[in-house]
Amino acid sequence: IGKLLSDTTYVGRHRLGVKTDPIIEEEVFKRAQGLRKSNKHLHPPRKDPWPLQGRFRCSVCGSSLQRESSKGHRYYRCPGRTLTSKYYLETGKRCTVTGLRANDVEEKPLSVICDAMLRPANFAGALEKSIDEMRSVIADLERDTAPLEQARSDVKEELKRIERSWIKGRLPEDELRGMEKDAHARIERLQAQLDAVGTEDLERTRRLIQAAQRSLEMANSAQGGWWSHPEAPPMWFSDVLIPPGWPSGEFVKEEIPAGCTYDTFPPIDPDHIARTLTEALNRLQAEVWASPGQLQQKGTIDLSVPSTDNTPVPGVHLKAEDSYGSHALDIPSTSSPRTARQALRCGGVRRYSHF
Repeated sequence: IGKLLSDTTYVGRHRLGVKTDPIIEEEVFKRAQGLRKSNKHLHPPRKDPWPLQGRFRCSVCGSSLQRESSKGHRYYRCPGRTLTSKYYLETGKRCTVTGLRANDVEEKPLSVICDAMLRPANFAGALEKSIDEMRSVIADLERDTAPLEQARSDVKEELKRIERSWIKGRLPEDELRGMEKDAHARIERLQAQLDAVGTEDLERTRRLIQAAQRSLEMANSAQGGWWSHPEAPPMWFSDVLIPPGWPSGEFVKEEIPAGCTYDTFPPIDPDHIARTLTEALNRLQAEVWASPGQLQQKGTIDLSVPSTDNTPVPGVHLKAEDSYGSHALDIPSTSSPRTARQALRCGGVRRYSHF
């Protein structure tokens, strides 16, 4: 029920930013969210510091990586390295994927996802897969509903024949009324079966496909990047991938390094990273696969992610505000998101947002 109440598709927003006709009014949706938040008996979601649990696999031996904490640090380790593992017993070798620091393998995929989904070609690829999946859903629903739709159509034709027989006086009125009552009862039963199968989902999915195809056409025409396209949806990542109400990098006061002109910059919130990465992987239907020195995200779009500490992550693309106003800003590849944020602060940037 909670998932249904928070599903933005009902107000016209699909998970990939596709706009479609809303089923309920935005105000009703917002009121429902407010009631959920104010309900003291509704427990908040459990904080999960392990966003890759259950979706982090080893490319060498195929095992699911296991979480481990040691001296205040979190790691993901491959069980294929143990002498009792199935991989060792079958091959006589230990898996070559060593332990991975959780912070690294959680921050870097998220950074790469942000960067990749800002590229129209990748966005188009995600949309194409989403459209294919929705078409598959429609095919399944149509296969289930077609016999019921045909049966309902047959009963409606039968009602028309009953009406013609009544007009021409071919059968006694009592007999005609009994036949009519029976036909209406069958229509109600068939409609209940159709509702159970999900005819509303069928129509909603058809509308989503139409809307997704329009967005796909826009993505394919945005050759110079999203922000050169006059109809591009603003702030795709922050508005679509991150649900409303999540932390957005509020500024906190910290000690000012030499040469910096402002005393605030966004913190790195591990809980925020965990929730955002979980949501990103859910939306892209992705798993992360580890091999020596590299991670691979496999899902709606496939992405390679460096996993070694000395390998830079992609550059950070931001919309920044400084004393000269608001403008686009590219931060070169850095060793960590914190380094990028320190560079922003030293450059006089007070506020920023991904775009």
